[in-house]
Amino acid sequence: MKTHSILPLLFLLFAFLFSCKNDSKKEFNVSPKEFSILDSIRELNNISVVYDENFFPKFKSDFKSSGNSTLVDSMQWPYYKILYYGRGEKWFKYPSKELLENYPIWYRINSDFVKGKIQFSDFENFNSPDLKIVVDTTQIINNERMFMGQLKGDSYAVYIMNNSNLWYIANMGSRFPILMQAMNRNGEWQHIEYSISPMDAVIFYLLEPKSYFVTSARKYEGDFKTKFRLKFKQRGKFIYSNEFSGSMNLSQFAIPEMSKTNDMGKKNYSIFLE
Repeated sequence: MKTHSILPLLFLLFAFLFSCKNDSKKEFNVSPKEFSILDSIRELNNISVVYDENFFPKFKSDFKSSGNSTLVDSMQWPYYKILYYGRGEKWFKYPSKELLENYPIWYRINSDFVKGKIQFSDFENFNSPDLKIVVDTTQIINNERMFMGQLKGDSYAVYIMNNSNLWYIANMGSRFPILMQAMNRNGEWQHIEYSISPMDAVIFYLLEPKSYFVTSARKYEGDFKTKFRLKFKQRGKFIYSNEFSGSMNLSQFAIPEMSKTNDMGKKNYSIFLE
């Protein structure tokens, strides 16, 4: 099993042990027959949605750009993982001990799931906000914290934001269902990244009101100047990021032959997780 597939399992175990250690605290002292943290959050989410259009992450990357973009000749398989969690003026690396200590309720969701207090079906009619995705081309993220393979180059900061007064909870693997698109010569949006369905662990991720995740998107380079955007799947529909300018090679619109089939000759990829 690949390292990036094991990490979520280890972090979930860490979170579970951490929450068990804190069970003696009054605010988390609940029993399966009473209620779970999800019940409290569901009650909060019955409040009418009020969006704050002035909300924007305060995250500031301390990574200095090397000035190198990623130069490729075919469609790429990206890895949009959580790098940071932030709220207001504070943000923490993911995963980290500091994050667990400052936001224990964020991880108790997974503890309640392990203990059987939360089921997948509990989220079928859960009142949840739409998130917003923003690419910040002024912020560069350190590639050492990304699954980049042999590719080198700078990456832009990407914010997954909850700018509502609702709590957002979703279960997913170790990466976000995001792919980059570019505008072709005909003025149409076309994928320049593809997705292979991974066998990742499923963990619940939580964004409380006015909070955000930080992931990153590769900064591509080539002889074709165009516009880009990110396509993000959430709750059965797609949302799109802001558009930003850059360059790439036209050959990146082509899917690599090696990615089209597996060893059994069956289709092993998808342009997006439909």
